[in-house]
Amino acid sequence: MLDILLVQNKFKIIRRFYNGNWKNVYQRNGFKNRKEYLQDLADEFGLPEDLVFMSADMLGESEDFDGLINILEDAEEFGF
Repeated sequence: MLDILLVQNKFKIIRRFYNGNWKNVYQRNGFKNRKEYLQDLADEFGLPEDLVFMSADMLGESEDFDGLINILEDAEEFGF
């Protein structure tokens, strides 16, 4: 598979040529965009969307698939 990157700056890959299509990380994981991904997380963890969006904004996009998940697991465990 040919892997081509469209880079905004040297730290942020915004799209990747993946299986014949330009897709961002959310699309590669089955979502239309970040908003849809965050809404799905809120539903999956049974948490209010505003809590998920606020947490995601504080952490930044780079933590959407790592640090954010950890925070949401903790929030679910403590009954937020």
